[in-house]
Amino acid sequence: MKKPVERDPEVDYLDGPVVTGAIELKGVGFHYPSPNGMKPPEFLKNINIKIEAGERVGILGRVGSGKSSLLRVMANLYRPTSGQLFSDGIDVSQIDPSDFRASVGYVAQDSRLFYGSLRQNVMIGRPDASIHELLRVAKLTGLDAMAASNPSGWNMQIGENGDGLSGGQRQLVALARTLIMRPKLLLMDEPTSAMDTQTEAAFIRDLASTTQDTTFVVVTHRPSLLQLVDRIIVVDGGRVVTDGPKEDVLAALRTPAVTHATSGHEAASATKETA
Repeated sequence: MKKPVERDPEVDYLDGPVVTGAIELKGVGFHYPSPNGMKPPEFLKNINIKIEAGERVGILGRVGSGKSSLLRVMANLYRPTSGQLFSDGIDVSQIDPSDFRASVGYVAQDSRLFYGSLRQNVMIGRPDASIHELLRVAKLTGLDAMAASNPSGWNMQIGENGDGLSGGQRQLVALARTLIMRPKLLLMDEPTSAMDTQTEAAFIRDLASTTQDTTFVVVTHRPSLLQLVDRIIVVDGGRVVTDGPKEDVLAALRTPAVTHATSGHEAASATKETA
C-alpha cells in the first residue's frame, strides 16, 4: 500500500506561522485505508472540537471508542479523511509538517526508543538542549533516579526499541523526550499507564506546574489524571457524546443515559473514583 507523502513538494506552505497551542477540528472524519476498493469503517465521525490555547482537556471513552485515533488526528499523525484540522485558525494542511511537529508534543501508549545512550534518547529532538533542561525533565519524569542507579549514568546504553528497560522505564524516557521540546500543544495517550502509584503522583504534581502555559490534552482511564484538566470530552463510537467543564461532565456521566455509553469502561470508572 502506498503511503501518503508527509511533505508535498507542490504545496507552498506558510513560512513559520506562530503556534500558540489553539486547535480546532471541524467536521472531522477518519478511516483507515481499505484494500480492493472496499468501503472502510469510519473511526471518527463529524468531530467538532475547539480547544483554546492554554486549555487543559481530558478525553474519556470505552475501549475502541476512537479516543486514541482522535488524539493522533490532533497531532496530525493521521490526516482527516473529511473535515479540517486547524492550528491557531490556520488549516494544518497549509503548515509545513516540520513546523507543526516542532510545536506539538505527542506521547503514545507504545514508547519507541532506539539503540543508544539514555541521554541520546531523551535529547534526540533537541540535541542543543542545556544540561539544565535535561535535568529538569529528568526530575519531572523520575529519570534522574534511573540514571543515578546505573553505573554509566546518562551514558547507560539502551537497546533497540528500548530493550533492557521495563515498560514503565520506556514510558518515562518517551515522556522526557517530549517534555524537553517544551511544546505549545501537549498530547498524551495514557501517559502513566505503566507507572506505579508513587511515581504517578510525583509526575502529576510536577507536570501541573511545568505545563501552566501549555495546551494539554490527555487520553486516560485513570481518575488521578483528571485533576490536571478543567474540561472533559467523552467519545463513543467515533463521536463526541459529551463535552464541557469537568464537574458538569462527571455529574452527567452519573446519569443512566450517559453512563450506558461508557459502562464498564474508562469513563465509568473515572466517575466512580472521583465521586
